[in-house]
Amino acid sequence: MIGSPGSYMHMPTIEYICHSCVLISTADTRLLFDPWFNGPCFKGQWHVFPKPVGVEKILDAEHILLTHGHEDHMHRPSLERLNKKATVWFPYQWREGIEGYMKHIGFAEVVEAVTMKTCSVGPDTRITYLAYSLESIVIIETGGLVIVNINDALNSNHENVVMMFLRVLKKRCPRIDILISGLSGAGYFPNQVRYPGKNDREVGRIREQYFAHNLCRYVQFLAPTLVLPFAPGFALLEDHNRWINEVKFDREMLAGYLGEHIGPLNGTRFINLWPGDRMEGLTHVAASPYYAEMHGGSLLHLIERDLPEEITAANTIVPFPPERIEDLRSNTAYWANHNAKLYDDAVLNDAHFTLKFTDAPGFMWDVRRVEQEFQVTRCDVVPPDTRVIITTKALMLEHALARVWGGDAMAAGYGLVVEMFDEDALEKNLDIVCVRLITRYPIMREDILKQPLRAAKYFATNPTIAALHLKQKIVLKPYVNRYPYNERDHWISYSKCDLCKVCKLPEIVYDEATA
Repeated sequence: MIGSPGSYMHMPTIEYICHSCVLISTADTRLLFDPWFNGPCFKGQWHVFPKPVGVEKILDAEHILLTHGHEDHMHRPSLERLNKKATVWFPYQWREGIEGYMKHIGFAEVVEAVTMKTCSVGPDTRITYLAYSLESIVIIETGGLVIVNINDALNSNHENVVMMFLRVLKKRCPRIDILISGLSGAGYFPNQVRYPGKNDREVGRIREQYFAHNLCRYVQFLAPTLVLPFAPGFALLEDHNRWINEVKFDREMLAGYLGEHIGPLNGTRFINLWPGDRMEGLTHVAASPYYAEMHGGSLLHLIERDLPEEITAANTIVPFPPERIEDLRSNTAYWANHNAKLYDDAVLNDAHFTLKFTDAPGFMWDVRRVEQEFQVTRCDVVPPDTRVIITTKALMLEHALARVWGGDAMAAGYGLVVEMFDEDALEKNLDIVCVRLITRYPIMREDILKQPLRAAKYFATNPTIAALHLKQKIVLKPYVNRYPYNERDHWISYSKCDLCKVCKLPEIVYDEATA
């Protein structure tokens, strides 16, 4: 049974460190969520901002709960600073590897949490994971409170899929006292996609509103007592990306937005934590040193002061060694052909694109399929029949191809810019195909063949995910990213008014202050 609030003597404390890093102290133990506090991530592109407060409190946490494997939630330099006697928790997936990785870092105890299996870590504290794809929701029951962390991956998924899992969560937790959630998305789409007539800043704002709108819908459905929406706790420092810091949805607008555009709040309250703040049970203790430094509720003016060396480094181009260019070209061709197994021939034959490099002036590559094989050849001008142009650093591409999950630095970390020119390429989602061909990620079917028993266990305990994957990977393979009903072209080619209509969003007039 889930206890009622106040039914135990010890109420848990929630301390906000930075980004998605949260410490929960219970009567039994100390639980640390998603540690990223020590240095940048995604190949130096994301920088923790506002800077963390209270890091010394988390170094000896007894349990480290990871919601998913993105580097801003599972950051190795941060993990290396933590107590190696701690138990590391991670959602059970169809591929192995997390246990070996964590033990290599120095952690002796790793729990791969099977979805919906509740584990007690003391008389007064229970942990339950609810997995969806490669992410997870985590439920903590302690001190008579139900605390649910849906982190920052849920509200960027398609609403039809999300609602499947929220219904499961609602059935498991009909009462939620505290809901912890991110407020934003990450990745090159749509902010890094250039298209004739597209207003990047305007679309970026609407995209962030879309994520906030989704969060408000989920909040109304789950009806928690309190919502702790953490702001995107990072800054992008390259000059051409700085505007992305400025279009985030202001957390102070959430309660009013929900009440005006979604429905009644029904008693739900939003509390916006800043690094150094904490919750004592259901009481907010505003202890962050950042309150004294805010301008109009924003801290963006502190980026220049707090990250001066990082800004200089981010905007200094280090030339890629010319002697490594040929190896990189050969490696790119190898992985493009390796990744070709992901798509139908009709898709692959459409995927001819150009690669440009900001750190290797004079080098430009044409990538296309010739007689069933991708070829990467140097070109002096963009070929007239190219469908997509991808601009990145050669060093970034080298990184993306050198390791499993290397593609995150390119795709999630804003490490590229994509140019598209026609509606057909947008409708066919050719940007997804071209970016995926030149990045490394595990391929699900290969993992399943290597570990069939593990995969069987995963899908047996996640029947909803099994049905989704079956349809997406087999039935809808020729239609890139068309499931679940994920048409993306409107984010690039529609006007602001039309975009709001198709996404069922109210039109909002924004000022420049965001939190």
